[in-house]
Amino acid sequence: MEAYFSHSYRDVPINTYFSDLFNEAGIALRADQKTDVWCVAKLERYLFEMDGFVSIIPRRIAEDQSITYSPYIARELMLARRSRGPRILFVDGQILAQFQSQFPPWAMPFFHEDPGTERVRHIAAIEEFRGKLRREYGRARRPYTRRLATLIAGNQPLLRDAASHVAAILRAEDYAPSIKFAASMDDAFDNVDVFEAMLDSELCVFVLGNELAYSDLYLAMAHAHCIPSVRLRHDPGATSADPELSGVVRWTSSNDLKPQFLKVFQNYQSAFEQPSSEGDLQRLATPTSGGDEWDPNDGPGLLAHIRPEENYVSDRVTGVMRGIDGAEIGRKHSDQVCRGLYDRIKRDRFYYTFEPATSRPVVQRIRSPAQIDALNCGTCLDFACLFASLLEAAHEQPVIVVMRSVRGAHAVTGYLTPDAVTWDASPRIGDIRAALKRGELVLFETTGAVEVRGRTVAAETEAERTEGSNMLDYRTAKDAATRLMLETDIELQHFVDVRRLRRRT
Repeated sequence: MEAYFSHSYRDVPINTYFSDLFNEAGIALRADQKTDVWCVAKLERYLFEMDGFVSIIPRRIAEDQSITYSPYIARELMLARRSRGPRILFVDGQILAQFQSQFPPWAMPFFHEDPGTERVRHIAAIEEFRGKLRREYGRARRPYTRRLATLIAGNQPLLRDAASHVAAILRAEDYAPSIKFAASMDDAFDNVDVFEAMLDSELCVFVLGNELAYSDLYLAMAHAHCIPSVRLRHDPGATSADPELSGVVRWTSSNDLKPQFLKVFQNYQSAFEQPSSEGDLQRLATPTSGGDEWDPNDGPGLLAHIRPEENYVSDRVTGVMRGIDGAEIGRKHSDQVCRGLYDRIKRDRFYYTFEPATSRPVVQRIRSPAQIDALNCGTCLDFACLFASLLEAAHEQPVIVVMRSVRGAHAVTGYLTPDAVTWDASPRIGDIRAALKRGELVLFETTGAVEVRGRTVAAETEAERTEGSNMLDYRTAKDAATRLMLETDIELQHFVDVRRLRRRT
């Protein structure tokens, strides 16, 4: 018996608790690898190919500090309820109490800090779910012809050409596509041949205009029947090529149609994995894509990953600097800028993850600010480079310190104050400690600005993470970085003074 596992990637401890219960019950869970692609068609496909649906919905803290939950998990739950297959749902108790009307009456609560508090009830609910799977095992799956695709397009020449383009891409991928059109209301409602072709297809692709048309009626039919569908909507004013929550991919010209379609289609073709341990769940939460290579022996090479010119960086810096008072350049001003940037990144609610795997073990991949934003996660080094980018864009003097201890390698970021006495050669650990003591160097734990659940990253304590709702306030982040630099077993690997390196290049 297999069930699709709808879960939040960042909540590994909660996911591990529930996945262990399902493993003990003999129910194999299948989950998707974390990527920057939201593919509704893939979900629609597997909801009918799995025996059941399992959803774990933890709470989220919104930017205004209100309690909410992931809209993507909510979308998966909606699709599962439409598919009418066996399903079970565990919801954070506070979410269930606040949004009860948004969940079915059989939703089961759990306590986010210790889900095992209600272990007996959870085991009983899973056993009942297992009984449903047994009774419906072998239920009729959606019948379709493998690699058959139906394209539904609008009648405008641009949309017809786009549909032909997509059909050529599908043929190159060994699919058999056919193109259909809806010329009138009667045609959309009464053309049974088109409706049967949609039902018989493994995949439907809708090439739509910016305004609702008769072809949108076919999309509504496919949506109601959970037919896996890619939704391509022409929109000359589109500013993003990323799939929307509804699954819609907006494209502006035929030149960008192919890469946008392929990105979603290749995700649709990828298989789900079966996590069986905490390590598996952590691996699924670590995106396999994104990041440029860096040689860990090349400290100055980090300069290539500090990108003050990126739009994500400039947008955040511009917003923060508007709120900074007109204090003259000095330690107080630098602290205001750094605190403002730190608090602004906290509001984006990123989470901490591990580095992406690479075929070359001698290098590490570092995600750009845009990739961190798209994936909603990053490593300590990703965030160290992000904050260095932000500080440089704000005209501060950023530094990155990379060190190694018994916990492994770790990176923190900070800045040199305007009155700091800099070094002619690369500083030693004693020089850094002295500069911290004089207040000429300020370092902070960059992962304090992102969520870390069920663990610590470096020198912060579990209590500090708990008190900050899995994050750290700015002062605590500075204290944690200072504690780390004062530990006796750390080894300094790199001290990267961004401004000084820029002057050399």
